[in-house]
Amino acid sequence: LPPVRHLGDPVDYTVTLEPTGQQMLFALDMVQSWTPGMGNQIWDYGLRTRHPIHAVIQYEARSYPRYAAGLELSAALRNRNLQLPPGRNPRTLELARQMRARSADDGAYIRAVLAMFREQEFWYTLTPPGLARNSVDDFLFNTREGFCGHYASAFTTMMRAAGIPARVVGGYQGGDWNPIGGYLIVRQSHAHAWSEVWLPESGWTRVDPTAAVAPTRIERGIEAALPDEALLPGALMRESEFWWQAGMAWDNVKARWNDWVVQFDRLKQDSLLARLGLGGADWRGYAAALGGGLAFAMALLSLWLAWEYRPRAPDPAAASYRRFSARLARRGVARETGEAPTAYASRIARLRPDLGPAAAAITALYLRLRYLPAPAGGDLRELRRLVARFQP
Repeated sequence: LPPVRHLGDPVDYTVTLEPTGQQMLFALDMVQSWTPGMGNQIWDYGLRTRHPIHAVIQYEARSYPRYAAGLELSAALRNRNLQLPPGRNPRTLELARQMRARSADDGAYIRAVLAMFREQEFWYTLTPPGLARNSVDDFLFNTREGFCGHYASAFTTMMRAAGIPARVVGGYQGGDWNPIGGYLIVRQSHAHAWSEVWLPESGWTRVDPTAAVAPTRIERGIEAALPDEALLPGALMRESEFWWQAGMAWDNVKARWNDWVVQFDRLKQDSLLARLGLGGADWRGYAAALGGGLAFAMALLSLWLAWEYRPRAPDPAAASYRRFSARLARRGVARETGEAPTAYASRIARLRPDLGPAAAAITALYLRLRYLPAPAGGDLRELRRLVARFQP
């Protein structure tokens, strides 16, 4: 492997990886060490296992987010990262040559290409139109709509056309923080693609052309790109705070199960069971203890959810206003769905002029109690008195 110069402080972390059927082990850039025997580092600094991953695995790793890699580029790797499909995308190649000729150096050219994505009418969308055979030409000059793969591919093509070694990199960006367990959940919906360019002074350098697109020109999220029957995990949960918290709690239960049971070897399991007073128990004793522990955990979770989402005491001002509205509804002047209190008071005065002053006074007191930062101390008593005297 080409040498890597680690900069700054390392980050130590643990990864719990679900079955993928592939040989990739995921880690932060730039991984420096990992659980012995778990996998090997290959030429692009990624980690690979010998066999596809068909079970939950857990490994520890250390990475340096700041690093310098590939300061010396071999001729074979340079040629590989300068290759372009012959006879394809002529307009892109010509544009790259013109922009590079106007740029003082490679760094200025990279900034110019990113400025083109940022300042011109390029759009980020997960439902882009199809592209012609010269796909990069079609994207840059016609459709100008795409997702991270489109931007990374176009950017890498323009770099290679200008003589700068470049490659597309696939990985993940961001995640969902689980505040209950204190860990990050990285899903397939967080998949991302970006580019790396090789510069003599810094080696392989990450560039994300998708990030250059103006935020106002981002059309749709990934959930909107899928049919209803194929919604991503978590898409529906985000619609409800209750279900989101419940999902985080359940994911934490699964994570703890993986930590405490699935990833335990026989020695660790025997040690834990001995501390629980189950040393030497047969499978029936283990099953009873496991069932009891799960039942206890679910009871605690149910109690917490019941307390967290218990019915709150009704607002006394809102209760008085509802009584006022109910009395009018019985007289045929019901409040319409979504009708603001002031609009309701105006309609009451129009339909029943004799009730207009009382309705206006009640509405003014109600709004003062609900929305002013410091209503008068006697306002609530006055509101209750006016509502009690209101007899349409």
